[in-house]
Amino acid sequence: MILEFIFRWAHVVFGVVWIGMLYYFNFVQTEYFKEAEAEAKADAMKKLAPRALWWFRWGAMFTFLTGLYLLYAVGAHNNLTGYPALWVGALAGILMFLNVWLIIWPNQQVVLGMKEGDGPASAARAGLASRTNTLFSGPMLFGMVASRHLYIDASPTGLYLALALIVALELNALYGKTGPMTSVRGVISSSIALTIAIWLILAQVPGAGEAAQAETGAVEIVVDSEAAEAMEGDAAEATEGDAAEATEGDAAEATEGDAAEATEGDAAEATEGDAAEATEGDAAEATEGDAAEATDDGADAEE
Repeated sequence: MILEFIFRWAHVVFGVVWIGMLYYFNFVQTEYFKEAEAEAKADAMKKLAPRALWWFRWGAMFTFLTGLYLLYAVGAHNNLTGYPALWVGALAGILMFLNVWLIIWPNQQVVLGMKEGDGPASAARAGLASRTNTLFSGPMLFGMVASRHLYIDASPTGLYLALALIVALELNALYGKTGPMTSVRGVISSSIALTIAIWLILAQVPGAGEAAQAETGAVEIVVDSEAAEAMEGDAAEATEGDAAEATEGDAAEATEGDAAEATEGDAAEATEGDAAEATEGDAAEATEGDAAEATDDGADAEE
């Protein structure tokens, strides 16, 4: 863990030196040479440029070496698709390193008079490679940072397309022209546009398997939706049926209860009425009988 941290710190330091010198050459020195007096330009090429190129190429070398160790340390060396952003940045960085040592430095030696050759042709080749490195610097830095701080669920197809785009632009560095990268504004805009394009390719391009899974998932969602609707319909019907049965049951129970109460009430009233009538009848008959007996007794007494 400590060793990995030391290499990561060193990788950043050497990278700052390398990319800082790259931006210095492209944004400052090249533009200065276009306007400088002949004597000032000659003096800068004799005393300034060789020193700057020394820091430039060795910064590239140690950035490359520490980067190789970090690829191994994080396990990316045997897991290409598991680190899509990191590998895009790593490929851009490796090609930039090769451009420095195999194209820029050899041709700059001719331009600076350190060895013989075609000065103007060498300057053009070195300039195109340097502009390409500036173009690649955006995606390279994006890959370094995104590998740890931006989650990208890239498909293998998206990764291979992004890598192929980097390789195609490197072929232009070998056999093509600067095109829109000729001006400082143009190369900065191109680098930003390339970074955004690679980000979109990694994030948006699905693989064949992922497309099939997405289609299958859509079918499953439709089937699940239909099943859910059917279940809801059954539940609604069951609920309505239960409610209807409960209502009918309640009504039946209420009717039966009312009927029972009415019958019991009628029976009670009838019984009470009969009892009352019987009592009244008995009382009347008893009174009439007593009165008759009393009359008969009075008549007998008079006689």
